Amino acid sequence: MWKQIAPWQLKQLQRLSSLDPERCETFLNTLYRQVPGLYEDLVIMAVDANELTAEKAGELLQVPSAEIDARLQVFRRLEAVAEQQITRDGESQVARLQSGGVAIWEIVRELRKLGSVERLESSFPSLSRGDIAAALRYAQNHPEEIESQIRRYEDSLMFRRSMYPNVVHQ
Repeated sequence: MWKQIAPWQLKQLQRLSSLDPERCETFLNTLYRQVPGLYEDLVIMAVDANELTAEKAGELLQVPSAEIDARLQVFRRLEAVAEQQITRDGESQVARLQSGGVAIWEIVRELRKLGSVERLESSFPSLSRGDIAAALRYAQNHPEEIESQIRRYEDSLMFRRSMYPNVVHQ
């Protein structure tokens, strides 16, 4: 079962990092292997938050600081347009990407099933990386809305499966 992130989890991970740093390091490196690009994204976000310098980020990622500056500009542009790429259906109030019209909750649900953004990109070939980033940013900023829509869909799916057990449901 998918576990939604909660503030207590982050606090306990921080606590774990001081109590058992090797275990926390193993966890993070496993996560970085499972989600390619995550480490790089976190480094750029740390530069954006003034927690790392561009020079230190360049050392960590083994790239020139000019490339860090370029990545930072891309990150800031994506962050700025993320909310602008979302539209809402009339009565149902379902948030969708303007390009392609895919519902945000569908993207989040698929990401959970597939486990990585790279696989998600293959599952939605018509969406750009920017579209996916916008959808995930929206979901991060509106977790209750997205969870409610996913739950509603999965409840409906479970009902259909119980009513029609011999039919394949997605």
